[in-house]
Amino acid sequence: MGFLVIVDALFNRNCGSCKKNCHSFPFTLPCRKDHQHLSRFFYQLETIKPAGRFTEPINYKDIFSGAHKRELLICITDFYEEKGEISELLTSFVALRHEIMLFHLIGRNELEFSFRGYQAVEDLETGQVMAIDPGKEPEGYRQQLTNFINDKKAFALNKNIFYRLTALDEPVDKALRDFINQRNKLKA
Repeated sequence: MGFLVIVDALFNRNCGSCKKNCHSFPFTLPCRKDHQHLSRFFYQLETIKPAGRFTEPINYKDIFSGAHKRELLICITDFYEEKGEISELLTSFVALRHEIMLFHLIGRNELEFSFRGYQAVEDLETGQVMAIDPGKEPEGYRQQLTNFINDKKAFALNKNIFYRLTALDEPVDKALRDFINQRNKLKA
């Protein structure tokens, strides 16, 4: 079984001709059986830049029309959706019997609401700038964040998707290796 990587809009490559807030092209790494494949994967992760919204499903046509064999899909996302588009795509992959590893990325400052020195934050998907008071956590923030994370975990569990919440400051290679080791132990 090979693996394919899908990285959501927070890390997608912008198409170049588009301005901010456009849909961007997905980053996918097709399956290969050679010793440099993991190195290619890490290189691609290092070179992607934040841009735009989640891409249109048509950009994943190669996955749907591919070799029709089961693959390991590694999906790296912040899981911020406008209309459930990420969940819908993952549900389609599950229906095609692909195995999915889902890395749900979140910033440490979002987890701890530690925005010291900032008076505003910008939503990278929409470009919207929101004023914040770094000394005062908004009412209900932690509960909303907890509910958001729990909803995504429950979605993954219900779809038999391997799920891992990963802080952005956690090294990607360590998180991936730990996760693959955990997966292999469960499979054994």
